[in-house]
Amino acid sequence: MYNFKANEDILPLSEFRSNLAGYITQTRETGRPIIVTQNGRTAGRK
Repeated sequence: MYNFKANEDILPLSEFRSNLAGYITQTRETGRPIIVTQNGRTAGRK
């Protein structure tokens, strides 16, 4: 299991797009998922 860090793991879609490679690297290194939001709500989920 991973330790969730809200200040590092939740980010707006625009920020995610601007640094996609960096966030993929972060996810690989930490093993924690990233939650992407759009208009303050989670995005990319059905």
